[in-house]
Amino acid sequence: MIKTSNRVDFLRKMGFEVYYGDATRLDLLESAGIAQAKILICAIDNPTVTKQVTKLVKEKYPHVELMIRARNRDDAYDLLNLGIENIYRESLDTSLSLASDALHKLGFRKYTLNRQVQNFIKYDEAILRRLAKEPKKGTDSYIFVARQELEKQERYLNEDLIEGL
Repeated sequence: MIKTSNRVDFLRKMGFEVYYGDATRLDLLESAGIAQAKILICAIDNPTVTKQVTKLVKEKYPHVELMIRARNRDDAYDLLNLGIENIYRESLDTSLSLASDALHKLGFRKYTLNRQVQNFIKYDEAILRRLAKEPKKGTDSYIFVARQELEKQERYLNEDLIEGL
């Protein structure tokens, strides 16, 4: 495994301007040019740190558009509730690619699968935004609403599939 310091050194040798340190420190963000930035892409593995960076940048540099990777659905809920619009769930695209490729190997048409994947993403993003407003998962209220949303999504996807045949 490559150590972070070796990665930073390697990237600097390749000619990249690299800043390494605690992204929750305003002085580090400022030395990296946050005041002039148009976009900040945050792909930190620790959801707590991600939320801290998000809050800090939203408060101090509201002109910066945030594009944030979320590790899972719960992290995405938290980010949505912080007002973040550009959320990229870590395993969503990989999971959908894997499912699509598996179904293609089972004989489904690639075009149909691509269309269904796009529809799934559209419906799932809408559900994500609605469920973010619900009490956290595990509560009876969340489970009830989540099941209703999943049934609705399944119905829409089936209708889309039939319409496309």
